[in-house]
Amino acid sequence: MICGHYTEAHGFPHPRQLPEEPSRTYSDLLDRLSASPRPAAVWYDGHSGERVELSGRVLANWAVKLINLLSTEWEITPQTHLIVDMPPHWKAAAVHVAARALGPAAVRCDAAADPEQLVVTSDPQSWIAGGTEFDELAGVSLGLLDSSFEEVGGEPLPAWALDISAEVRQHPISWCSLWSRSSAPVRQDRPRRC
Repeated sequence: MICGHYTEAHGFPHPRQLPEEPSRTYSDLLDRLSASPRPAAVWYDGHSGERVELSGRVLANWAVKLINLLSTEWEITPQTHLIVDMPPHWKAAAVHVAARALGPAAVRCDAAADPEQLVVTSDPQSWIAGGTEFDELAGVSLGLLDSSFEEVGGEPLPAWALDISAEVRQHPISWCSLWSRSSAPVRQDRPRRC
């Protein structure tokens, strides 16, 4: 589960003591995360005992790499419906931030019959075999250092599917300086392409 519980005993101020207002745009959110060495997300696997703690800077880096990858590979428009089919995981948090920053009509966790449906999933085989219609499919492995989905799953993704695990590290951790700085709510902010 993704959570963050830090107190003064751990060396971090209690969240109620933080004077900052919430970010109102995704560019502001990413700027704030990038400037923060403090933990922004902590993920625990109850079965294996694995624990991953991401600083704001690292979470923002992953989100920006995903923004660059997805905006390069897919055309995401205000009519697009993007589905994130992943269990609670630190990579799911980065995918959600990136997906919402790109400005689709909706980011959901369930399938529906939509004209433009893009799917980011940790289980691409269920989407391929499941019969649900989609325009694009991307597989994300959940390991920390996986170099491809095939490395973890044992079988490759179809050639037409995007292997996020294999591609994301090649993308820059900086974004265009022309991000919208409007006062629009966080979920409506969209990056501009350079």
